[in-house]
Amino acid sequence: MEPELPFANYDPEAWTGDGDSATVARLRNPNYVHCWIQLRKDRPKFMRGKLDMLPEILVDVLLEILAYLHPLELIQLSRTSKPLRDIVLSPVADSTWRTSFLLDESTPPCPDRYPPRRWARLLFGLRLCDRCGVSGVDADYHSWLHLCTRCTETTAHDDWPSIAHCRPNFRPTPRPGRTSGGLSLEECLQAHNDLVLKVDEVAKMCQDWENQNMGDLSWQGDAARGRIVHQVRKRLVKQEGFVAEDTYRSDTYYAIWNCAAFDGKRRLTSTLWNRAKAHIIPTVAEARDERLAAERTALIQQRLEVLRPVSIIALRTPTNTHGGSFFPPPHTIALRPPPLVELLTDPSDAPLTRDDPRLAEILQGTAARAFVDGWVSDMQQRLARCLPDTTSELPPAVALQRITSVFLLSKGVSSATAIAIGWEDAWAYLHQAQDILPISLSALGQEADGVDPYDGHIEFAPRGSKTALAIASLLGFVDPNVTSIDEMDERAKEERFICDNCPPSTQTKGSRAAFRWRECILHDERLHQAREPTWRLLSPLACADARRREGEDKYERVAMWTCMLCDVHHPTFARLAVIRSHLETEHEITSPVFETHYISFAVPQRPPRKHAMLVEGTHAAAFRCNRCVVDHPEVVKLWSKRSIMLHIRDRHLLDAFGEDDWMEVDFFV
Repeated sequence: MEPELPFANYDPEAWTGDGDSATVARLRNPNYVHCWIQLRKDRPKFMRGKLDMLPEILVDVLLEILAYLHPLELIQLSRTSKPLRDIVLSPVADSTWRTSFLLDESTPPCPDRYPPRRWARLLFGLRLCDRCGVSGVDADYHSWLHLCTRCTETTAHDDWPSIAHCRPNFRPTPRPGRTSGGLSLEECLQAHNDLVLKVDEVAKMCQDWENQNMGDLSWQGDAARGRIVHQVRKRLVKQEGFVAEDTYRSDTYYAIWNCAAFDGKRRLTSTLWNRAKAHIIPTVAEARDERLAAERTALIQQRLEVLRPVSIIALRTPTNTHGGSFFPPPHTIALRPPPLVELLTDPSDAPLTRDDPRLAEILQGTAARAFVDGWVSDMQQRLARCLPDTTSELPPAVALQRITSVFLLSKGVSSATAIAIGWEDAWAYLHQAQDILPISLSALGQEADGVDPYDGHIEFAPRGSKTALAIASLLGFVDPNVTSIDEMDERAKEERFICDNCPPSTQTKGSRAAFRWRECILHDERLHQAREPTWRLLSPLACADARRREGEDKYERVAMWTCMLCDVHHPTFARLAVIRSHLETEHEITSPVFETHYISFAVPQRPPRKHAMLVEGTHAAAFRCNRCVVDHPEVVKLWSKRSIMLHIRDRHLLDAFGEDDWMEVDFFV
């Protein structure tokens, strides 16, 4: 008995999309859906009429008429009534079904000697396993069955009950030398191979047809979903009060696209929208909140970009070191004082300008200056805690003014370290290494709760402290431990030192570099960590010759100058020539005035200069011309013995000269 088609038992929700989306996806046959959509588009609209005479039509005539219908329409007709079902699904209707398949060129035709009703079930039936009834099973166009993985494994590959209908009729009684079908073995194998090739050809045709249907459905579904997305966006703007920017975010788009309520729908109705908006509006509201928060952050950032340079200029601290420049306030100045925090977080949407009277009033008041002084005092205490216990009884400002107050400061997130001697050097480094304390707008007005943010970034440098004591001893200080940086700067201003731990360079005729006292500390800290500091003081004449070869300190070449007329988040430090060119080209100021148009801030870098090289050995530059001393007593220039002979002959035009024309100078004290 032929298995009947199960279309009369179809759940309508499986095809209308009103049921559970997971169940619909497992049962839906893409061939059924695609062909039914095409039929509804292609069929013209018929006038309504009566079918009272339909029961009186002869069955043969009715089957001839039904042969002009699509197989899918025959399926739908079999659902209308039980009498029509009995006729359409009866064996006498096989020719009607077969003819119906031939009328539609796009549908794979039914193979010969195969029941067309079963072929219709294979092409358009629900995705249910023919053995166990599990859902979500695609048709196997080689076995012409719906089989799940488990049933496929338990079924022998040569047991094809559906294809058996396509095989020729075999004779039941075998003859000698013949198979049970009355054919020779070679003929039977050839017939089997031809059958396999035919089945493969039909399977490929059916699979290509199904893939085409699935592609068309996917494209149509995407187009329909795209129209719904557009309609949802319009409703969100007109009815729900959102702005278009919130509806065009990617997360909003995916929330609309993936909403299960829109599955199988072609347009957005009010009922459908009321069902789906509960799943969409929270995502759009979140996008709106993020947009408003981003706009608020951008507004605060704009205010910060105006406040930072203005506060740096207004709250600067003059210093006598670092070329007579200024120390800037802490880089968190805009995020801590309550008046500035209130100005930054003002609830209005108005941006901040440099000429805002509120800003001028805050920066000229005592609260802002008190904050800078408090930060200075706090940082001095933090640095003083890093010093050895011998200075614990001293005030931090006094302890940090001693030459033994040498610190290692890490430059932000990098592993490189810098050397700071005393409070003023540390101040310059702390302002430049701003990535130690990154600015966080979420921490406006919040304190550190007793936590030292510089912990791990600042430490005492014992090696540098030992070098400072050694240099102070060479200069004759009675108690180097109490020597201040100002005293050292005053006494060692004209002095130069040679490191005995460095061997003479063979590339420069046995020369060694002459250092200032601060450079001695940097040199030992970087190159001689494992050795005790050993330095020698140059004699006054050797120091004078070294100073002549070094040249003067030119702070104009240091990137410490900035424009006072530009609104920038961080002042752009550059050389003075660059700032002057900027003022002339950008602000049309040809004669800029210091502290009116430009200003300099203390930075850790010192003016670039070359070290004077002290040549020792056979060709030591240890001789001074006596005739030049008479003409230019303030200039000290040392020569090697061979060079001074050439100098006297060429400069003073003497052919006969002796040792009375020069004097040998001691290098060291």
